[in-house]
Amino acid sequence: MHLFSFIHSHLLILFYLSIILLNVSFQRKTESITANIYYSKTSNKFTVKQEPINKNQSLAYLKYTPSYEEEGWDYLSLSSSDKPESIYSDALKHYGMGYLEGYITYKRIYDHYRNNNNYKFYKNNGTMPSYLENFFIKNLQFIKKKCDLYSNSDPYFHEVNNFFNQMRGVLDGYNTRVSKENDPNIKQISLVHFMAVISVGDIDELEYLNKTQRPNYKNMTIDQIKNYVNERLHCSALIKVANDFSNVWFGHTTWSGYNRLIKMFKEYRYYPGGEFNIKANTILISSYPGALNSNDDFYLTSANLYVMETTNNVFNTTLFDNLTPESFTCWLRTMLALRLADNGKEWCEIFEKYNSGTYNNQFMVLNLNLIDTNKKIISDGALYISEQLPGPCEMMDVTDFLRKGYWPSYNTPFLKGVRTRAGYDKILEERPELYDSYDYSGCARANIFRRDESKVKDIKSFFDLLRYNDFKNDPLSKGDAGNVIAYRGDLDTSNSCFGATDLKFSSINDIKNKKLFLINGPTKEQQEVFDWTKTKCIESNPLRFKTFGQVDRYDFDVVEYNVELWE
Repeated sequence: MHLFSFIHSHLLILFYLSIILLNVSFQRKTESITANIYYSKTSNKFTVKQEPINKNQSLAYLKYTPSYEEEGWDYLSLSSSDKPESIYSDALKHYGMGYLEGYITYKRIYDHYRNNNNYKFYKNNGTMPSYLENFFIKNLQFIKKKCDLYSNSDPYFHEVNNFFNQMRGVLDGYNTRVSKENDPNIKQISLVHFMAVISVGDIDELEYLNKTQRPNYKNMTIDQIKNYVNERLHCSALIKVANDFSNVWFGHTTWSGYNRLIKMFKEYRYYPGGEFNIKANTILISSYPGALNSNDDFYLTSANLYVMETTNNVFNTTLFDNLTPESFTCWLRTMLALRLADNGKEWCEIFEKYNSGTYNNQFMVLNLNLIDTNKKIISDGALYISEQLPGPCEMMDVTDFLRKGYWPSYNTPFLKGVRTRAGYDKILEERPELYDSYDYSGCARANIFRRDESKVKDIKSFFDLLRYNDFKNDPLSKGDAGNVIAYRGDLDTSNSCFGATDLKFSSINDIKNKKLFLINGPTKEQQEVFDWTKTKCIESNPLRFKTFGQVDRYDFDVVEYNVELWE
């Protein structure tokens, strides 16, 4: 009773009970690092200093909390100087931001780089194949050519140039620190090979440049198809509206290889100094060491857009015949749209430009400005989706579905034209045994969301649904650990080190208070805690899972993240 004497409303009681049930950790032991980067025009040199933040004189500054071992997440808040173009150009600010991040987080970058290469390129002994190197070389040349021609006159290419410079900065800062530390266990990385970290989502389909790497689904068994596709699908996602429109919860469960368990939540704030305006100067990202985008994907912008995606497979592999390096891969187009858009339609239109046709997803853009939880109104345009394939993307305002209660996403296209072009209709006609996995309305995850979305009443029940995996007992799963919201491939017959690796979630009411919630690690709510020392999923390919820098056991609690840079 003593506790309740401090609580003045029933809603507040429910809130605190939800937080307790979530086991949210608030007391952090890990100390944060603050640092600045300075630029000298006379010597054209950059200097990084670990010291209290100096907003008045630095080119960029950061706060970095290396708490992955303690909480499952590192945290990075990084901001450029607010000085005008006459003092620091926009390109220089971005280069400085990247340099500072690469310099400070270099150890994490190298661990993630090695884990990523071992997983993605295990067939080539952990080394990027030459045909991918050639693609990235030509792609970088294309980006540079476009920036040289248009970055001073076109807002779109101005931002392309900014991100290109930030990417170069991360790598230069990293390599400078590696050279300075002279640690024989940490190697320098070339720009082309660093693209494997930046473009990790695209690589699964860039491999199809080599036609011998494309799957022949006609010659594969049902289990072979499901195992192959499952390791290329990413994520379950949900946007859920309260019955009285008083709140909207949103969250994203990443599906990924367990090589990618070193997580870093980032805030990037950029003050433009030149003539080009942007719509969002701050972007919150669930990410990884060295990456400039999310790769999950989960974003919040200061333009009040919430953006996430789940990956769609492309069964019609002839669509990949037209892949070209004269395009922008998904990470770059995503970041451009996040910075340049302040509504869903605009975001989808910007995202489609220079489509690479790789990392083909259903992106969801939730416009928080068009949802009024006080007046209980959801306006048209509140939720747009964009579904990408090689060639044109397709978009749709799906706000009406949201008004009916929820929008789920689970690795199968919604739009009829996309389903037809991607080959879903054809493969389900030829292989009806795949219906439970890939039919939009009838697959297992669609049925689980349909059955359980009404159970969501608060942040705790929302968490429960997005971490759900009871495949042994749930009749809708039919004993398949892939027919769940949060996959655990290590417990499935596939015995793969692949599954639901995290959850990021919040609500409109929580975001108003600059709060969101995070948990890292394969789902453990109905299953055993994942432990590298006990799992058998690495036995089939030990090279693929050397897990540099990772903890062994993933028994982390939910953490509450409080946004620092979003003004």
